[in-house]
Amino acid sequence: MRNTFNLLLAAVLCAPVFVMAQTTGTPDRRVDINEVRQSRRQIADNAAIDESVRLRVEELYDKAVSLLETAARHEAEAVAFDRERAGIPRVAEALSERLAQQERPTHRALPENSTLDQVEDALARERSGLAANRSELRNVELLAEERASSRSDVSKRLGALDQERAVLADDLRSVSQMDSHPEVKKAERLLISVRNQAAGAEITKLRASLALIEENGTLIPLKVDIVRRRAAASERLVSELEDQAYQVRRRENLAAFASIRLQCKVAFEQVPELEAIASETERLAEYLYGSNGILAQSEANTKNLLTTRKHLDDLNRIGELTRRKYAAHGQGGSITRWWPVIPDDFPQPGAASSAVVRLEHRVPEVEHQLIVFEEQRSGASDLARRTMEGLDEVYGDDLDSEVQRLTHDLLRVRRDLLDRLVQQSGRYSNELVENLTVSTYLSDEINRVETILYSHILWSRSVPKPLVPRFTDLKNAMFWVLGVDSQKSAEKDATRGQIDILPRDLIFALLLALLAVSRHRMRSRLSALAAKVRDPERDAFRYTVDSLVMTVLLAAPAPLFLYLVSTVLARVDGSIYINAAAQALVYVAMTSGVMELTRQLFISDGFTEVHLGWPDFVTRSIYNGLLWPQLVALPILYVALQLVAVGAKLNSPHSLQVYNNSLGRVAFIVAVTILGLAILGRIRPVRATEEGERPCGAFAPKRWAQYAFPAAGLYAFPIVFFAAVVPVLLAVLGFYVTGLLLAYQMLRTLWLAVALLVLGGILHRWRQATRSESFEGGEVIGGVDHAAGTQVRQLFRFVLILMTAFGLFSIWSEALPMLEALKRVQVFPRVMVMAGDQDLGFRSGSSPAVERPVEGSKSAEAAPAAEVDGADPGSTVEVKTAAAKSTVMTLWSLLQALIAAIIVVVLARNIPGLFELMMRRRTRLDSGARIAFSTLVQYAITIVGAIIVFGLLGITWTNVQWLAAALTFGLGFGLQEIVANFVSGIILLAERPIRVGDVVTVGTLMGKVTRIQIRATTITLWDRSEMIVPNKEFITTKLVNWTLSDSKRRIEIPVRVTYGTDLELVKKTMVDVANEHPNILDEPAPHVLLLTFGDDAVHLELRFIVEFGKGLATKDEVQMTIDRAFRENSIEFALPQLTVSLPEGKKSE
Repeated sequence: MRNTFNLLLAAVLCAPVFVMAQTTGTPDRRVDINEVRQSRRQIADNAAIDESVRLRVEELYDKAVSLLETAARHEAEAVAFDRERAGIPRVAEALSERLAQQERPTHRALPENSTLDQVEDALARERSGLAANRSELRNVELLAEERASSRSDVSKRLGALDQERAVLADDLRSVSQMDSHPEVKKAERLLISVRNQAAGAEITKLRASLALIEENGTLIPLKVDIVRRRAAASERLVSELEDQAYQVRRRENLAAFASIRLQCKVAFEQVPELEAIASETERLAEYLYGSNGILAQSEANTKNLLTTRKHLDDLNRIGELTRRKYAAHGQGGSITRWWPVIPDDFPQPGAASSAVVRLEHRVPEVEHQLIVFEEQRSGASDLARRTMEGLDEVYGDDLDSEVQRLTHDLLRVRRDLLDRLVQQSGRYSNELVENLTVSTYLSDEINRVETILYSHILWSRSVPKPLVPRFTDLKNAMFWVLGVDSQKSAEKDATRGQIDILPRDLIFALLLALLAVSRHRMRSRLSALAAKVRDPERDAFRYTVDSLVMTVLLAAPAPLFLYLVSTVLARVDGSIYINAAAQALVYVAMTSGVMELTRQLFISDGFTEVHLGWPDFVTRSIYNGLLWPQLVALPILYVALQLVAVGAKLNSPHSLQVYNNSLGRVAFIVAVTILGLAILGRIRPVRATEEGERPCGAFAPKRWAQYAFPAAGLYAFPIVFFAAVVPVLLAVLGFYVTGLLLAYQMLRTLWLAVALLVLGGILHRWRQATRSESFEGGEVIGGVDHAAGTQVRQLFRFVLILMTAFGLFSIWSEALPMLEALKRVQVFPRVMVMAGDQDLGFRSGSSPAVERPVEGSKSAEAAPAAEVDGADPGSTVEVKTAAAKSTVMTLWSLLQALIAAIIVVVLARNIPGLFELMMRRRTRLDSGARIAFSTLVQYAITIVGAIIVFGLLGITWTNVQWLAAALTFGLGFGLQEIVANFVSGIILLAERPIRVGDVVTVGTLMGKVTRIQIRATTITLWDRSEMIVPNKEFITTKLVNWTLSDSKRRIEIPVRVTYGTDLELVKKTMVDVANEHPNILDEPAPHVLLLTFGDDAVHLELRFIVEFGKGLATKDEVQMTIDRAFRENSIEFALPQLTVSLPEGKKSE
């Protein structure tokens, strides 16, 4: 009865909850927060429910309350957004009226009679205002980007919420099928309804914020126009004040200069002895106040600094706009869809770098002049004293007060001028340094932006349609390259720029002349070296090095001359034509250098023919076939590269871009085609016509054995074909910039191929020379020596492969953005593809003395979107932040670690062989010391390599501290023997109580040490079995080393002779036998000892010393000889005698 009463009571108390649960069967019902709170209180007061069930239900109700509070906030925010959006039309109308008003004149220039200080103060204030206006303009322009970003974030969040609400309906159906307590099921249904209500409130808020963002978008153009107009007015006012300041400064400077000149003239006329001081004072005044003086130059530098800062701000704005256009269009279509639009007043191509060069030359000049002024100022007192003493000597008592006054006034003016010059020169120097810093930053930023643009241009068409150039464009481009106007302009600019011929240029030219004159002698030297190499008795490795040096010197004149001309022209300031010519000549010099070096490598009696053993008919073909392409193609390539230098830059004028896309592209296609066909014709596989024309190398596959050209040419043929055809094809199809980039990468690859050819040949010749010297020195390579040679060969091969791989990767990684995908595939802590950077990466950091927009300001459009980035309490969308990231491992880091591990393994396995051969040739260490040192090097490489590999994987000491602690704890148990052997191995390698090759006795076993490793040592016993001994045994137990300090061994041969034998004869015979044996050492001399008189014989013993390893054989031979000598001298060996005594009683029997 009591249990029934309790059940009825529980039913009555839970009735409201049942009623509410029935009314929340669908997620669309609106739930009131007060109802949820009341239900929670009822559940908390219900003692009939199990404790775990009650806690679970209370937790669900708490979540529902929290979500309802969040929904209420979202609804309030939506109302606020709607209220703010309702007021935007009034703001837009006010801004439009403000723009419609006639701009009031801003002529606030100072009166004509204003002083210089007043004008400069006003100018400084207006410049600050201009900087503030530009900063405000920058911030307003950023509103458009923030608006686009906020709109995208809100749209994404709305899509996620729509998916979440769709999932809630499925969750509601699955709750009814749950096998749980009824109260839990009801609370789950309620929570789903609340989550649906919260999601709806957030959707309402986001839609209101999206509408607000769209309405605010109408204000942005108006704000930009207003701020831009205000900035333009400020620019005009600054320009007016600058002109006024210039006029006032010029007027005051001219007045001061005229006053000083008059004073110097009066002093000179009345006191002729003051001529030198008066002339110097006048020069100082001109240096300060003249039209090209310090004050004028300082003002011009200040204007340039402001202009440079403006260009830097323009560049940042250009980058942001380009990034947004690229994000919208991507790499599809023509690059004109996202290529940046450059203002007309932006620096011309090369102007920024030319300004940096000019400032770099100007700064030390001004600093040097400042030091001169300081030196003159410090000597002003001495000059005044010497001047007065000189006047006293000249005038004596006739020196009147007027002369003294003129002298003192002149010296005072000179002193004041020096003080002013020191002050202004120091200020001017600081301003120049600041301008240099900002100009350098601008130049670097332009180069960086160009690099980013070119790295994203790979599959974008750079030539607008039509692709076939017009005849008018070709004609105008040809007139620009060769026309009279361009040449006159270049000559005028060159004259104005004053080409500076530095002393190093003259040295360079002298070196070129010397190389040109000495070509015949170098050819003769090559032939002489070839004759020595062909003679096996005279051949040496140094002849290969000499031949390579001669080859480089023969190839150097043409590319060095082109490079010299380019460096001289690069110092000309202000000429686009000459600067473009300088840049083009650099790349022409690189192309000429690689082709001429390749040509000279295949000269008759040259490097490849004599030292690498290539057949002479192949080398002749390559040498003769690489001359005419240079004479024909390089001038055409120069035209293409000159037009590229002026027409493919970030700030290139439109006309020069047209010239580059017409004549420049045609010249590029023709030049690359000529060069490609010439190289392909030289390396084309040709069947051998004679048996002697087979390739000398053994690396060609069998199916290619019939070809005359070595295998390297066969492998290179498809690569060169690709390098010649693909850039031309791309240029024809309009992907001109892509073709240029690929051609440049191909040029670098060709340089890499030539370098690897030379390096491989040098290593091959060095190995041959090392092997020949080893044989000549009597060293027979076998066993360990053969293994060392194999290791060195494998190491050289691996180094060449590694250099090839790294060289190709460093060359082509920038041209293949697909490699960046490896950096976005995450494998730890979980497998996922990280989001890549879709923009162009134009975000630049702050530079010194460059004004930036104030950080932390947030626009009205960004305010609504700020809520999107956070995670609402009821959101089911996972939010990832940078702060939550831990150690991330990507496929790129795994690839780096794998490559590093392969390098470490190969080096650890093969470096000991290289050290073995080098120490054998360069040192006098024995084989044991060499092997010990090589082993230590091997272990060091392994340890350092392991640290590098773990570092690439992100495993640092901080991550493995717990592992180190566990290992330390485990060492006291199972690992102590391993550690003991490890430490003992290090001691053996360091102290060397045993060495490889030593004969040792361990216990009762004797053998030779063949290998010492870090844990155990291998000993080969005399029966050819191998015994593995832990290193700890050599440290803690007794050991006999027969060859540690002395490899000699004493041999004893005991002899028994009968009594009555001539003992002197016996000794002499045995000593003579020992002395005649070649293996027995003379020092100490062999000798015979009479040991004892035995019962039936006299005991003697022959002792002698032999080298270890010859003891048994020598002992056998000496004993046989002693036997023969004893028979010849009638010496009898004593036989054992046995005397038997019988008892007396037995005798009679």
